[in-house]
Amino acid sequence: MKNYLLFCCLCILSLLAGCSGAKKYLKQGIAFEQSRMYLEAANSYMEAIRRNPRKTEAQMGLKRVGERVLDDYLSEVFQAHANGQHRETVYAFLKAQAFQQQVAQHSVQLRIPPTHRQYFEESKGIYLAQRYQEGTKKLLEEQFDEANNIFEEILSIDPNYKDVKKLKQTSTYEPIYREGNRLMNEEKYKQAFYKFDQIYRNLPDYKDVRQLREYCRRKAMLTVSVLPVIPGNYNNRPYAESLRGRIINRLVNNKHPLIEVVDRDNIDKFLNEQQLGMTGVVNEGTAAEAGKLLGAKAVLAARIINVSIEQTPLQAVNKIAYEAYKVKVTDTTTNKTVYEVRYRKTNYTEYQQSKTVEVSVQYYLISSETGKIIFSNIARQSSSDHIHYATYRGDYKNLYPGSDVGVNTSSSARKELYNLFTAKRQLNSTQGMLDPLLERIAEQCVNNVIHYVETEYEN
Repeated sequence: MKNYLLFCCLCILSLLAGCSGAKKYLKQGIAFEQSRMYLEAANSYMEAIRRNPRKTEAQMGLKRVGERVLDDYLSEVFQAHANGQHRETVYAFLKAQAFQQQVAQHSVQLRIPPTHRQYFEESKGIYLAQRYQEGTKKLLEEQFDEANNIFEEILSIDPNYKDVKKLKQTSTYEPIYREGNRLMNEEKYKQAFYKFDQIYRNLPDYKDVRQLREYCRRKAMLTVSVLPVIPGNYNNRPYAESLRGRIINRLVNNKHPLIEVVDRDNIDKFLNEQQLGMTGVVNEGTAAEAGKLLGAKAVLAARIINVSIEQTPLQAVNKIAYEAYKVKVTDTTTNKTVYEVRYRKTNYTEYQQSKTVEVSVQYYLISSETGKIIFSNIARQSSSDHIHYATYRGDYKNLYPGSDVGVNTSSSARKELYNLFTAKRQLNSTQGMLDPLLERIAEQCVNNVIHYVETEYEN
């Protein structure tokens, strides 16, 4: 009930504040109107209506000054048309029409005479035909920016005028298309791909951009083979296999257009045939050789430097608490029986334990062509877990915290104690802690590959 009343009060205050603002803008509108500043008056009346849609005085005022403003705009239309100024006629009418639509949003209707619409249509036909001719001329002269500006103007006035939409596509995308072809002829396939891709994303059927985009993509593609991760020691072998799988999955699922992963089964088959064990393919030479034989331009290799798992023993400490209980007592004055809460000292047990898992991995990308390391980095990730809980032989809901000095009955202290009895009692599993760390390392590794492809790699 209290919340409902509070909500009502807030609504009333908000409404009063809106009404107060509406009155302010109404007064401003009246002052502007008296000073014959009709456009300013119209804006003030519209703000008053926005703040209080039921402000009929503001709507009446907007009707009065709106007609004056519209008349001024329509006079411009008439004058421009009479003087054969077709561009000025078009824009004067559009200004009048925009004002009419703006006022209509505040439930005030203004009328534009059919004669002025006729003036607009006549001038629009002449003006757009002129601009169309200018735009097509600029397009033939390959002045694409100028043509594009003209076509944009035509479409802003008449979105369906002749074939301007198609012409604008040419003025927009032809310069990009030509730049893509230039880069492709210079064998700068990555840059060419991005040019063609820019067109493809917006207009996939423009000329032969689909085929050119795919051709440049294949030429610019960085094919990567992901070698088995070197575990460092026998205990780390499951983590090494897991990390490799995560790296491959991230590379594949990222779906970067210029990165392709060599089939994992082929890599494993090749390594077995060449009798290169998990500790064999570690130097640049053998890794580059593997990349060449697999048809990969680069080889991604990694080794686990360290997997550290530290877990403290479970520590148990007895703590003092006070158990509440009730006793029946008789009030000597009223001779009535009442229950009195008393506290008896007791003990409960608190437990604490923690675990920290750390993983360090070195990863590097090697060029199959040169055998040189393209980049190398070390990823370190760690995670910690901690448990702190309590047990009691009786009902912990009767317990209060305390010390040898006495009981503490504050609600915050009691809540803190209760939380210990409902806290979790098992540390997270080591595997459960390791999995996110390996995933983050794989993400870091793949992000480095993507960054290289987008910033440094050239075909």
